[in-house]
Amino acid sequence: MSSKDRLEKTLSIERSGLYTYLNIFRSYIELFKIRQTLASVFIGVMTYLKYINLTPDLYSLILFSSALFLVTAGATGVNMFLDADIDSIMIRTRNRPIPSGRIERYRAFITSLLIMILGLYISYVLNIYVFISAFLGVLIFDILYTLILKRRTPWSVVICSSAGAMPVIAGSSLSGRIDIEVLYLSMMISLWSLIHIWTTSIRWADDYRNAHIPMLPAVYGAEKSIETIFVAVSILYILNILMYIKGFLSVMTLIFSSIILLIMIILGIKSLVSKKYEKYSYIMFKINTLYLIIFFIFYLLNL
Repeated sequence: MSSKDRLEKTLSIERSGLYTYLNIFRSYIELFKIRQTLASVFIGVMTYLKYINLTPDLYSLILFSSALFLVTAGATGVNMFLDADIDSIMIRTRNRPIPSGRIERYRAFITSLLIMILGLYISYVLNIYVFISAFLGVLIFDILYTLILKRRTPWSVVICSSAGAMPVIAGSSLSGRIDIEVLYLSMMISLWSLIHIWTTSIRWADDYRNAHIPMLPAVYGAEKSIETIFVAVSILYILNILMYIKGFLSVMTLIFSSIILLIMIILGIKSLVSKKYEKYSYIMFKINTLYLIIFFIFYLLNL
């Protein structure tokens, strides 16, 4: 074999090894649902920055961001471990890392558990209230929701929606400020989480039925689900108005959030009239995500 052939063989092996490592990395990115995890970090960090008037301690901010990321990613991985059996049945989830065999189930569990514990430890270093918020989020999401209620009742997401608000409580706890405004903001995030989950699940109602998961659209149908989403969006709109009356939101924040929520209400009505539930629920899902981003940017900057 010539030196040129040996070099090409070596490069081929190296490329193959690099490709393998990249695939493993991508699989763990999927396991931890990075976009969902970063959304939790975004909510928590924005709350913290708001309550300290944009004057953070850099060390605390880095530790807090790391803690939120690790706890959320770990809890998500544990959720994937617990749901691996139903994920393998559903079309939407059968290509996830565990059911597809890209990550061995117990390896995923151990990895997720370890990074969750590390995140909880960092949150404890920050202060006990941040730790309690993070720990409660894990208990609600992984134990109460995933392990106990998800397979038993379509209202599991309502009961456990407070898990989504734990980054808000953690951020306010780090700032040393816990008051009625935090309660309003937590309620807002809980409602947002419900809308997020229900607008997604309408498209996959048959999937949930096949896996025997009593998600709202699978049990009550798309029309009743849209009606329920309509109610949730309306309550969220009223909550925004109350937050403005209480002095927690600026006029501009109220105006822009109201415009987005009114668009969602109109889409809900159009969905009920046209019977095109999947089409309009998907649009509502996208707009609901936009609402969260715009709300927190305006809220943080007090525009």
